[in-house]
Formats: sequence, C-alpha cells, structure tokens
Amino acid sequence: GQAPYMDMGVWLPFGRRALKNQKLRSFFPVGDGTYVAREFPGPQNYIQWQASWKVFLVAAISLDICSLASLLMYEKQIERLTVQGPRNWNLIAHADDKARAERLERLRRNLVIDAKEGRPIPSDFVEARPWLVCFRLLSQDDNSWNEQVRHPATSWLAAGGRGAPMASSE
Repeated sequence: GQAPYMDMGVWLPFGRRALKNQKLRSFFPVGDGTYVAREFPGPQNYIQWQASWKVFLVAAISLDICSLASLLMYEKQIERLTVQGPRNWNLIAHADDKARAERLERLRRNLVIDAKEGRPIPSDFVEARPWLVCFRLLSQDDNSWNEQVRHPATSWLAAGGRGAPMASSE
C-alpha cells in the first residue's frame, strides 16, 4: 500500500555494470556566491533516467500499480522540464526523486481525507488503486515543479550564474 518508489541510482536496466556509472553531480550554494559539487547515486542525464524509468514502467504495469497513461504523463513532464532547461538536470533529478518519494504519498493521503470529508476529488480516484490519479496530479502540479526546478534555475541565472563550482574538499 505504500507509494511505488524506486531509487533511480539503484534499479537499473543493466544491473551491476550500470550501477558503477550512475553518479549525479549536483551543485549546492555555500552562501558566499560559490557552489560545492557533490555526487549522488543517480542518473547523470535524461537518457539514463529514462532507461531506469522504463524498468519501473514495466514493473508498475505488470503489478497493476498504475495505468500506462498516468506514467507516460509523468515521463512527459520530466522530458518537458529537461527540454526547457537541459543544463538543469541536477535540479530535475532531485525534484523527480522528491516527488516520487514524498509527494505521491502526500497526494494520496490528501485525496483520502478529501473523500472522507466530502470535498471534491477526481472522479476516477479509487482508494484501493490511488496511484494512477496521484501520478497524473503529480505531473500536473506546476507549483511543485516551479518551486523545485524552475525558480531555483531562474534565480541562479538572474544572479548572473555567479559562483565557480568547487569540490567539497576545497
């Protein structure tokens, strides 16, 4: 009954061979205009993300967790963000992970509460099979994507893209 989450840095189409190569480099602001580079397990780009996503897609459909339409809608949202800001992959990857790890369950809980309190919910929401509606709502949640991806990317660009990346050892 938990949210269908999988770690893109672990669940890969080629197993152990690909695991060695899956490192996502992300830059975090230090506060003085510089950024510290940190590496995390995860896809380095959209192509690697999509390979892992396809493994998840097959598993989710095989286990009847979600509909193909909802999963493709979510995939298109990630693709759209990547096309809009190809240099923002680190923000997109972190936002995707957070969305699947945290937002899906929060959406499900809110829908259940709204249904019990008589508030309007999507007509196709079924408490026993909530994920198809949750993935659809997650892909359409522009506020979340703006907060996690678009606004941080815009802020960095508005500041002139200042800050030379430096290794955390520095």
